[in-house]
Amino acid sequence: MKVVGILSGLFVILFAFWFFCISTVAVIAGVRRMTFTLNWWAFIFPNAGLTLAAIQAGSALGSDAINGVCSALTIMLVIAWLGTAFCCVRALWRGQLLWPGKDEDKDMQGIGWGRAGAF
Repeated sequence: MKVVGILSGLFVILFAFWFFCISTVAVIAGVRRMTFTLNWWAFIFPNAGLTLAAIQAGSALGSDAINGVCSALTIMLVIAWLGTAFCCVRALWRGQLLWPGKDEDKDMQGIGWGRAGAF
């Protein structure tokens, strides 16, 4: 059962890594047209799960190579978290975030934020 569990876990991790690679290429292709939104945090949390799963796989297999890759993934994850946190604070400071008409409600029709009686 342990062998089947490890092989199944490796399959899921490699499948997740495949999607990580595809999404990374897509983000890099469109990075010049991107503006900060709270959705950027979605870059962090799935990759944290992938990194933690890879760390567990490295421990289960006792592989120094996988542990080295996990260390690199952890460093990149911390850099991505710090970059996203910086962009979030900067957007808050500039009033581009958490402001009426700037977030998820920016496409809503019929909301007059400047009129009396509006939220």
